[in-house]
Amino acid sequence: MPQAQSIKKIVRNHKNQWLLIHVIDFDRKKTLPLTGQLLAHSKERSEIHQKELQVHEKHNWLTFTLFAGDPLPKGYAAIF
Repeated sequence: MPQAQSIKKIVRNHKNQWLLIHVIDFDRKKTLPLTGQLLAHSKERSEIHQKELQVHEKHNWLTFTLFAGDPLPKGYAAIF
């Protein structure tokens, strides 16, 4: 099992990929993850989803899934 690292460091080291992180510590007031162990990373969200299902079958862990990059490429816009 990889060592726990800050979420910021994990994100910085895996730009433009989907990440599945086992949350080790989080800010209880803000409910934000602070440190964790990287369980999987991929450019494909579906691969992370499959790994997430496998993890939750075996463990009762708090996990965090996120995309470590710009949500919108340059030249795109979002309307809400």
